[in-house]
Amino acid sequence: MTEPTQTPTETKKPQVNPHTGKESSRAFDAFQVYRDLGPTRTVLKAQATLATRPLHPLHTQESTLKRWSARFDWVNRAKAWDMEQDEVAKEEMRRQAREMVKRHAQAGMILQSKAAQRLSILKPEDMTVKEALDYMDRGARLERLSRGEPETVMDTGKGGLAARDFAAVYKELKDEEEHKEADTG
Repeated sequence: MTEPTQTPTETKKPQVNPHTGKESSRAFDAFQVYRDLGPTRTVLKAQATLATRPLHPLHTQESTLKRWSARFDWVNRAKAWDMEQDEVAKEEMRRQAREMVKRHAQAGMILQSKAAQRLSILKPEDMTVKEALDYMDRGARLERLSRGEPETVMDTGKGGLAARDFAAVYKELKDEEEHKEADTG
């Protein structure tokens, strides 16, 4: 199999293929041990790990491992492996994030449905002024967000609903509630 031709501006990606084809099985086994040690890997650590394997036929000297490392480009192959594993982990995180968004959207729709059912049987006279204002505020925020608008609006003097308008609505509702309490009291 031939490698694709590179243009001068392309950089050669380190070889992720774990076996060079020229490497003996012993050298490849040693490379795998080296590679799997992670970012703090060294040839000396690989030698120590290989020495702890009771059934491992490879009791290789550090000089042999260093020679194999240089000849078979262990450093760049291990870096390529690390980068590939990092991409795999990132893709898994992206997949989990997409699943989370779907779960949250489904839960949000269920909550909205239940809230809409409850609100549909709620009579305005059963609400306090505070509840009515809270519902008004939440409803306005929900509508704005669903239309892609910012959650809040500042009074710019160009026709937006100002804080004083909300205060007037609040006063009207409070007066209405006080009249209701006086009539029933």
